[in-house]
Amino acid sequence: LLFSDELPFADAMAVYPLDGKLVESLKAEFPGATFCHAASALSRSLAPLHTDLSPTRIFFNLRDGVVQVFAFDKDDLVLLNAFTFLESADLVYYLMLVYQQLSWKPESTPLYAAGLLVEDSAIYRNLLRYFPNLQFVKVPAQYFQFGARFELDFRKHWFMDLFSISNGS
Repeated sequence: LLFSDELPFADAMAVYPLDGKLVESLKAEFPGATFCHAASALSRSLAPLHTDLSPTRIFFNLRDGVVQVFAFDKDDLVLLNAFTFLESADLVYYLMLVYQQLSWKPESTPLYAAGLLVEDSAIYRNLLRYFPNLQFVKVPAQYFQFGARFELDFRKHWFMDLFSISNGS
């Protein structure tokens, strides 16, 4: 079955397939369920973030060897793409490709990371060599609030995609 989500920041639609049997099973178990592609929800959640620092900004989300890339110019989503990668060099290549396609420079357009990435990793160190403005996404407090003890060890950017879906985006 084909589904679609409106991407209001791009005046576009995301179209994606879902297995018909899975949809039937989910609707039977959860009659009020709605369906949304994770990239659609994530794009809606990312759009208003970090606008105070730069009108142009690029976000990426890492999950299971896939990078989803979202580029915003002010409030407009100007690029959304996903790439599979095996090594950090592949990831750098795809992110540099996005900068090149948009004629933006890593020195002046910040790059925000979400998903499974930590500072103490080869991928992070390699990204810093090419993207001096690399930062982790700051997850808004209204998404989830945890106890003080849990907050100390929890990297919210790891689950930005899930927070976006549960936030009703």
